[in-house]
Amino acid sequence: MPHGVPRRPALVPALGFCSGVVLGSVGETLAAVAPIGLLAATVFSNRWRAAFAVSALSLGIAVGVAERMESVERTRSLPRDGSPVERTIEGRLLGSPEARLDGDASVLVSVALGNSPDSAPARVLLRIRGGAHAESLGGLHHGDRIHVFAKLRRPATPGMGRLEDAPPGTGLAGIDVVGSVKSPRLVRLVQEGPFDIPRLADRIRVHALHRLDLRYGSGGPIRALAGAMLVGDRGSLDESEWRALRASGLVHLVSISGFHVMLVLAFTLVPLDRIGIGPWSTALLAICLIGLFALVVGPQASVLRATFGGMLWLFGRAIGRDGDPLNSLAVLAVALLLVDPSIWADIGFQLSFLATAALCTLSRQVRPSIPGPVWLSGALAASLSAYAATAPVIALQFRQVTPLGILANLVGIPLSAVFLASGYVSIGVPGLERIAAWICATSGTLIFDTARQFESLELHSRVGRPAPWLVAASFLALSLLAFRSERPVRGLPVSAIAFALLVLLHVGPRPPAVSGTTELRLLDVGQGQALWIRGPDGGSIVVDAGGSSRPGGFDPGDRRVVPALVDAGITRLDALVISHDDADHAAGAFAIVRSVEVAELWLGPGSGRSARLSALAALARRRSVAIVGVAAGIARTRAGLKFQVLAPRRNARGTDNDRSLVIRIGDGRSWALVPGDLGPVGERRLLDQLAELRADLLVVSHHGSRTGSCRALLRAVNPRLAWISAGRGNPFGHPHSETLSRLRASGARVQRTDREGDLEFVFGRSDAEPGELFSFGSAKLDRAQHH
Repeated sequence: MPHGVPRRPALVPALGFCSGVVLGSVGETLAAVAPIGLLAATVFSNRWRAAFAVSALSLGIAVGVAERMESVERTRSLPRDGSPVERTIEGRLLGSPEARLDGDASVLVSVALGNSPDSAPARVLLRIRGGAHAESLGGLHHGDRIHVFAKLRRPATPGMGRLEDAPPGTGLAGIDVVGSVKSPRLVRLVQEGPFDIPRLADRIRVHALHRLDLRYGSGGPIRALAGAMLVGDRGSLDESEWRALRASGLVHLVSISGFHVMLVLAFTLVPLDRIGIGPWSTALLAICLIGLFALVVGPQASVLRATFGGMLWLFGRAIGRDGDPLNSLAVLAVALLLVDPSIWADIGFQLSFLATAALCTLSRQVRPSIPGPVWLSGALAASLSAYAATAPVIALQFRQVTPLGILANLVGIPLSAVFLASGYVSIGVPGLERIAAWICATSGTLIFDTARQFESLELHSRVGRPAPWLVAASFLALSLLAFRSERPVRGLPVSAIAFALLVLLHVGPRPPAVSGTTELRLLDVGQGQALWIRGPDGGSIVVDAGGSSRPGGFDPGDRRVVPALVDAGITRLDALVISHDDADHAAGAFAIVRSVEVAELWLGPGSGRSARLSALAALARRRSVAIVGVAAGIARTRAGLKFQVLAPRRNARGTDNDRSLVIRIGDGRSWALVPGDLGPVGERRLLDQLAELRADLLVVSHHGSRTGSCRALLRAVNPRLAWISAGRGNPFGHPHSETLSRLRASGARVQRTDREGDLEFVFGRSDAEPGELFSFGSAKLDRAQHH
């Protein structure tokens, strides 16, 4: 080994083990990226290290497969298709109920769902509706046994929940079952838990949140930011705050990580060292304190990484040895995956370890090439390295890149240091609460101001899902660059290659070629509706955009519709059509207008009386989008297709549903009918107009509700295919069994997003057989889009 090269015996086996866990857990596209760390490491390895790596890879595969099989076993009693079942369960709380911004509460429960008393307990995430401030939930703590009547279902993938089941900014790795409870009154305390360390930590957390409410008020952005950054309660930040933090590259500030542990150690070691109780006693007390801190803020991946890293450092300090940071990081990764193999899917685990590894290695290579004072070049090198290492994962998971975050962090990180130090003092140091709270509130306001200023520059961009080879090549090039001083790679312009790959990552996929066919895709947006049409000339139109009426809730427009568009290389829409005011059709449109160039926004009669649609129109005008009012009788050609507006008339009355835009889309040979949320009154009115309604495809109105899609309408439309957009386990019972019976009796083939994911319909193919004008099928969302 060359002089000065640090010994890292754990690095190669750890990379092999981690890659194996991923390979054992999934068998899809993401698995192709997993071994890249191993490949990068073996470039610098001898035969023995390669042998260790292969052995570790095999062990990791076995662990990943075993975890996946155990997760399936824990949920064997639930339907495989993800449909919900109502059950009475009794389980042990893994933490106190946490309030969500939308008024609900979330709680994690350990429940044995199997019939055997020896069944392994499943981790069930329960969403208690209307329970954020219910007194019946206020006294529940870790370890309590509760009896509850809930609607349970499997998540889309074993061991991982869907993002809409969790508050914004939180992950669901390790969740076996998700469920909903109609009311806090259905939750009954059976037995209080024993007093132990986790219960004590849970009580400290609840007390800290109460202190934050007293100091900063129960609502508002500063209280939400303090809850997230100080205690790990991220459910109070609303969607606009998350959006600003993501767009500016500052979203990592709300993740509790190494900086928090450093503060706790600083507050601990300084007085203990002054007392002089000895290195081992000091290390033991500090380890106990940061362990308690981890229990209080919650076992997030970044918290566990920082906590165990701090413990290793304290142990090395006690014995007078300094370990290599990267070697320690490798040991930590293996330890966490052995305890919970599903944690690899947590975005916090991926970003935390990648960023830390980049700071340990890549920043040293980048720093000499950055001019300026040492403090500035060091900060820029650290920010640039962390960004380069995490950009492929962020593009993969969030379809967004924020290169301006490299500069934003120069401001955001010092502000976060002030915010954290003053925030902890404001809730834990008597006599200094007021001045510390003022400093904390001021620095928090500056953090949000910085995020919004960088967001307004709009230098962040949406990118399509990067190809596996691009992600793999990016990590390989960065690995070669990080280690080139230790193992020179001659003849390869590593820096240029790494830079070129990152540029490709930011450019995204090429725009789609003109195919001459018409493709329709009903996107799986949960309990809502969003239809994307790509015409024969390559243009695209979106009809409705999904959405949520709950403040701070999951935004399907941002997390489903926009990613689907950018994945296909769509950066411009010929038109965005909103059928009516309901949030599940219109609320997601804001994200589309902000993220994609939109030529026209189509709105129906009376849209000016809707606060939501008026706000959407105002945003559209600021983005230079043409506002087009449409009503019955209007026909337009967009994206090479004919769009006929069949209803409502300009003077139509009735409910919002009955005044939904009804649009017929086709190429003259094949047609699709999209009636929004049209109800019985609107359907009768439509039939009385004697309009041409025949269509090969019917997007069933109002998510398949009982009163929609009457027999007379189905006879007039005579569809061969009927699509229903509904959320999995939705509380409305959509689609209704009577509606499904009517659809099947009409001869239509029924497809549903709650069972099949995205749905596709294609007509106008040049290779179609005579008389075959369309084809249809199901396009399952890939794992990254679901999670």
